[in-house]
Amino acid sequence: EADAQLRIGAPHPDMFDVGQYVQVADSLGVELHVLNSAMNNPALDETAIFGLPYNGTVRYFFNKRSTVSVAEARFSFRNAPHFNSLIDGLHQVRDAEHETDAVLDHLYRHPNTAPFLCRLLIQRFTTSNP
Repeated sequence: EADAQLRIGAPHPDMFDVGQYVQVADSLGVELHVLNSAMNNPALDETAIFGLPYNGTVRYFFNKRSTVSVAEARFSFRNAPHFNSLIDGLHQVRDAEHETDAVLDHLYRHPNTAPFLCRLLIQRFTTSNP
């Protein structure tokens, strides 16, 4: 159920300063990391990071939801996150490389990529006239 709800990716907790995040649970392959300052009262707030198994690897997600409401909240849609800085010149090349790597990794590991590419190759390299 967690993989259906969590959509905003997070960096590996070890990428933060040493001791900033502490793993408090590891159940059924799902990891839970909270801020070290919240260890006395760990809460599932927006700073919590979940580690979920995915195709033999672990993917990390923040406990956040980002939606946009339109027309007095009658319509809403998921606000797709982006990782590029909006400040000119601030790590733009690095951020673009990270986002491109994330998209390519997603496409590589997605279960529908192989059937989709095979169908396109069959359509391209075969003919209906013998």
